[in-house]
Amino acid sequence: MNLREWLDRAVASLIADDYPDGAAPWSAQSADLFAQVASCSPEVLHGRWALLYEHVLLERDLWHHSEPTQTEIEDGFLPEAPYIVPARLRKAWPRLVSTVFVL
Repeated sequence: MNLREWLDRAVASLIADDYPDGAAPWSAQSADLFAQVASCSPEVLHGRWALLYEHVLLERDLWHHSEPTQTEIEDGFLPEAPYIVPARLRKAWPRLVSTVFVL
């Protein structure tokens, strides 16, 4: 863990008492819910959540992109839409949330 990650986690833990369990924007539950909403219906995100989505869009390594095979392409197969990988998002979550909600 580098200094920035440590600082992000430290700041989040200091102010975590202001929210019930799982309700804080930096909680793992919030990260999982965000991944689902942002992957399926990003248009419903508003305010800081929409800004957070813009940050997540820029981080291509958080997304899964399917690569159809040559046969699937020839058969007219449409690849599935890219989606956020929750495990990858959870790892980057403290840093991402701190840029929008904390700082």
